[in-house]
Amino acid sequence: YGYRNEDKIVEVVNIRLRARGIPEKPRFIKHQTGPEAPEPKAIVGEQDVAFEGKGYKTLVYSREKLVSGNMVKGPAIIAEYSSTIVIPPFASVRVDEFKNLVIEVMS
Repeated sequence: YGYRNEDKIVEVVNIRLRARGIPEKPRFIKHQTGPEAPEPKAIVGEQDVAFEGKGYKTLVYSREKLVSGNMVKGPAIIAEYSSTIVIPPFASVRVDEFKNLVIEVMS
C-alpha cells in the first residue's frame, strides 16, 4: 500500500488503541408482576405453523407487550425487533420479574 499527499504535513493511515477500565455493573430491574393471562393487545397476529408434521393455528405475541407474570402455552410465536422465539406445542413460556422469557418443556 502506498499513498502520498504533498499538501498534508502528517496523515494517519492506521491507528490502534488499547484501553482498560472498570465496567459498570448491570442493573437488573424487578418489574411488578401482572396477570398470568397476557392482555389481548399482546397478540399481534396468527400464523399457520407446522410442528412435527402437524399444522397448528399459532398466535403471535409482541414481546414488548408481555409483562412479568404472563404465561403463554405453546404453540406460540413471540416476536421482537431483533429475534423471534418459537414455542412448540409441548412447551410454555413464563415472563419472570426481570422480563426474561423462561421456557418450560413438558415431558
